[in-house]
Amino acid sequence: MQGRDTVRMWRDRKMKVFLRSLILIFVAAFLFVYAKDKPQPKKLPKYKNLISKIEKEFSSRNSTPLRQFGYEFFMTPLDVSKLVLPVSENYKLGPGDEVIIYIVGLPSNQEIPPVIKTIVDREGNISIPNLGVFNVWGLTLKETEELLRQELGLDLKVTVGEIRTFVIYVAGEVNRPGTHVATAVNTVIDALSIAGGVKKTGSLRNIILTRKTPSGLKTYNIDLYDVFIKGKPIDLTLRDGDTILVKPIGPTVAIAGEVKRPAIYEIKGGETIKDLIELAGGLLPSSYQYKVILQRYENGKLRIIEDSLTNKAFMNENLRDGDLVLIKKSADIPENSYSIEGYVTLPGVYEYKEGLKLSDILNPDLFFKDTNLKFAVLVRQYPKGSIPKYIAFSPEKVLTGKEDMELKPYDRLIFFKLGQSVGKKINLNLVKNYVLVSGYYKYTGPVACSDDCYISEILQKDLILKDTNLNYAEIERFNPKTLQREEIIKFKPIEVLNGSKDIKLQSWDRIVFYPEFVYEPVRISGEVERPLWVTYKPGLTLEEAISQVKFKYPLGELKVIVKQDKKVEVFYLNDLRKHPSPLSFVKLKPGTEIVVKRVKEDETVTKVYVYGQVWKPGVYKIGERTTLYDVLKAAGGFKPMAYPKGIVILRESIAQMQRERLNKAMVFLKAQLEKEIAGYMQAELPKEQKEAYKEAFAAKRRLLQEMEKVQVTGRLVGLNIPPDI
Repeated sequence: MQGRDTVRMWRDRKMKVFLRSLILIFVAAFLFVYAKDKPQPKKLPKYKNLISKIEKEFSSRNSTPLRQFGYEFFMTPLDVSKLVLPVSENYKLGPGDEVIIYIVGLPSNQEIPPVIKTIVDREGNISIPNLGVFNVWGLTLKETEELLRQELGLDLKVTVGEIRTFVIYVAGEVNRPGTHVATAVNTVIDALSIAGGVKKTGSLRNIILTRKTPSGLKTYNIDLYDVFIKGKPIDLTLRDGDTILVKPIGPTVAIAGEVKRPAIYEIKGGETIKDLIELAGGLLPSSYQYKVILQRYENGKLRIIEDSLTNKAFMNENLRDGDLVLIKKSADIPENSYSIEGYVTLPGVYEYKEGLKLSDILNPDLFFKDTNLKFAVLVRQYPKGSIPKYIAFSPEKVLTGKEDMELKPYDRLIFFKLGQSVGKKINLNLVKNYVLVSGYYKYTGPVACSDDCYISEILQKDLILKDTNLNYAEIERFNPKTLQREEIIKFKPIEVLNGSKDIKLQSWDRIVFYPEFVYEPVRISGEVERPLWVTYKPGLTLEEAISQVKFKYPLGELKVIVKQDKKVEVFYLNDLRKHPSPLSFVKLKPGTEIVVKRVKEDETVTKVYVYGQVWKPGVYKIGERTTLYDVLKAAGGFKPMAYPKGIVILRESIAQMQRERLNKAMVFLKAQLEKEIAGYMQAELPKEQKEAYKEAFAAKRRLLQEMEKVQVTGRLVGLNIPPDI
C-alpha cells in the first residue's frame, strides 16, 4: 500500500514538472512572437559613418576629410522614461504633477500624516485630507510651499514626485519628426534628442520654437552654437503643445589645417575669416600666419586667393557660402640651414655657417644651360616666423663678382628657367628690386635691379633683335603704393648704346622695346583688362584701335579720353552701338594716347557728333533750343567742297523705329512663307510647278537672311540747309 502511494506521489510530481515546463514553453513562444511582430522604433543614422553631400564637397578640396560641426551631439537618442531629472524650486506645477508634502515637527496630538502625496488635478488643485483644497497651477514649488505654510500654519517642505508628461511637436530636418512625449523639465535640446537629432541637412543655428500663450503665439529663435561653442545653457523648458521647427541648413563654410577644431560650420551672414577662426577654437602654435588660402566659388568657378593673417582687410573679408579657408603649417627647416629650390642641378637643404655669402655657394655647375641668370629670388624669414622678405638678385652678377649678399638661416634661394612664367611660382608684387623687360628684345621678363641701377645695365647689344627699334623705346614708371602707372619716359636705345644718354631705373619699372617702324604706336590704358600698344598705320580710327582691347565694365559706363596734338577730346563708348559709329570718323595720329575711364553719374549730357566737310569736326553739347544751324555754326561752317543738300543726320530714335519696322516685316514674311509651304505640302502639283515653288521658297529664305543682316542707321536726309553758314 505504501509502495503504491510512493509511486503515485512520484507520478504526480513528474506531471507537475511537465505542466510547468509546458507553460514555460508556451510563454517563451508567445514572447518570441510578440517581440518579433512588435513594431520596432526607426533606427537612427550613425553620424560617424554618414557622410553628407556638403562633407563630400568640402573634403574633395582638402587633403583630409572634413565633417559638419555639432551633429555628433545627437548620436545617442534620449529616452525620457529612463531619465531622473532634478527639479529646482522654480519648477512650475501643472495638471498631472505629483506633489509630496513633508510635515516638519508635527505635534503628536494632530492626526496629520508626516508625508502627504497628492496629484494636481485638471483644474490645477491639490487636495489635502482634513485640511482643504488649494489651487497651485502655475505656482513654483517655492510659492506653493509659502502658500501652504500661510494657510496651514505648519512647518513643511514641498517637492515633486512623478513629473507630468505631455505632447510636443517636432518638425523639419530631424530624424524622427512628429509628436513626442516630454516632461516639463525637458529643454529644447532634449526635444531634439527625443526626435532622433538634427539631420545634416538641418540647421543648428535656425531652430524655431512656437508656443501658445494667453496673449497669442510666441516664437523663440534658438542657436545651438551658443551651447556647443560658447557653453551658454538653454534654460527654455518645454510646455504642453510646443512646436519645434528645424529649418534647412543655411550657408556653410569650412576651415582646415592648423586650427584647433577644423570642420564645416554654418554661418548666418556677415561672419568674417577672423570669426571663422574663432569658431574653430583658434590657431595652433604651428600655424603659418603669412600664407592663408581662401578657396571661393565665383560664377561657378573655383578661385584661389592667397593672403596673410596679418592683413586686416583680408581677415575682415565677409565669408560666402562654399568658402574653404586653409591655414598652412610652418615649414620645419632646421635652424642651421638654407635651401636651394627651382631650376638648378642640385636643389635641396644645405648647412648654414656664419658669414656665408651667395658667392660661396653659386658656381657654374649649379646651373643648367637654360637657367635664368638675370633673375632669382631670395626669400628671407629671419628670425623664424617673421614676415617674409622677397629679394631679387642676379646670379650672373654674382658669378662675375659684380654683386654679392650675405645669407641668413632659413633663407630660400629660388631659381627659374629661361622663359618660365615667374608669376606662377611667386607673387612679383612682393619683390621690390626688379624691373620688367618686354617687347622686341631677346630676353623678356624680370631682371634684378638694385637701388643704383641704370638702363645701360639692362640694354645689351647682343640681346637686340634685327627689327628692334633703336630710335624709340619707353619706360613705364609705376607708383609703389598703388601699382598704378604714373609716368612714361621715352628714350632712344641708340643713345644708351653709344653712351650719350643713361636713365636711372626704379623698382617695378617696365621697359618696352618696339619693332622697327616709322610711326610711334598708339597707347590704350585705363579701365581695360590689359594695357595695349596698337601699331599705328595711316588712316587708323578710334573705333579700330579700341576694338583690340577688352573692357572691365559695360560700354554704357565708359568713355575714352583721346590725347593728340596737345588736344584732349572725350568720346563715349556707348556710341559703338550705333551704325556707323561716330568713333569710326575719329582719325588717330602716331603717338596718340587713349585713356579709358568710367562715366560719372553727373557727367551724362546731351551731345551730337559733327563730322565731314566742316572746319571743326567733333562733339558738341546741345540744349532744348539748340538747332541744326547752331551746331553747324559752332563746327565752323562748311568747307568749300561741302555739299549741304547731301547732309545726313543719324538719329537713334529713327534707328529704333526702323529696327521695329524691319522686325515686323520679317515676322510677317516668315509667317506667310510657312503658310505657303504648308499649302504646298498638301497640294498635288505637277513636277515643273513643284520646282518653281521650291525656287520661290528658296528666294524668300535668302531674302529673310539678308534682312537679318541689315544694320539700320537711322538716316535722316533731304534737309534744306543754307550753304553760307
